[in-house]
Parts: sequence; C-alpha cells; structure tokens
Amino acid sequence: MDLTSKGIIYGVEFAERSIRQLIQNTKERNNVIPILGDANYPETYAKVVHTSIDLVYQDVAQPNQAEIAVLNSDYYLKNEGILILAIKSQSIDSIQKSKIVYENERKIIEEAGYRLLENINIHKYAANHLVLVAQKLK
Repeated sequence: MDLTSKGIIYGVEFAERSIRQLIQNTKERNNVIPILGDANYPETYAKVVHTSIDLVYQDVAQPNQAEIAVLNSDYYLKNEGILILAIKSQSIDSIQKSKIVYENERKIIEEAGYRLLENINIHKYAANHLVLVAQKLK
C-alpha cells in the first residue's frame, strides 16, 4: 500500500547507487519523483519541486540531521505542514549519550520555528533512533 495515491512524493538521494535502486523500486509508481541531489542544498533541486509540500519525511545518516531537515522544510514545506525526522544518534555523535543528542536535535527544530507534536522512541525497531514529528509555524 502506498502512502499517498493522489499526491506527489519527491525522493532526494545523494548516492548514485541508491538513486538507481530508488528508480528501480518506484518505476511502477507515477507519483514518485526520484531526485539525485544533496539535501544540504535544497535550492539545487528546486527546478523539480514546483509547489509547497504538505509533509517532509527525512531519514538520513548525517551529523547535521536537524539542520538538513530545517533547510528543506523552510524551503519546501507549506505553513502548518508536517516534518517527520528520524534521528540516528550514532550518526550525529557516536560518543555522546543518545538522550543528549535527541535533546539537541529537538532544540534545533524548535528554535527554527517548528512545534514538536510527537517524540517517538523506536529503539526496539532500530537501536539509537528516535522520530520527531513537528509542525511548521512560520
């Protein structure tokens, strides 16, 4: 079952091998647009995204996960849109306690003008992972 049957899904992927897999896995879905790009620079794929986005889902293994989420959400997410951010604490800081990493990422999201709606611990499915759900208020 697809997440949406009416909307468009933009999938941004940095690695060429992974974008090939994304293209292969979504070739039957007309509503998925794979984009080869660096999520640190959302303006570089603006030619492909022609409208405000209702929801941004981010799941990256980068040390600046919250900053990337804010950059893309500020650029594309409509006002009152939803951001879902999967945080991998070990990708941010492998020495710091996960709880502290999560708190720092939450602060980045909130200080950027997003209201935290949910904080979901998914450790039983993926160790050292947490999902934040936030709403854009600006």
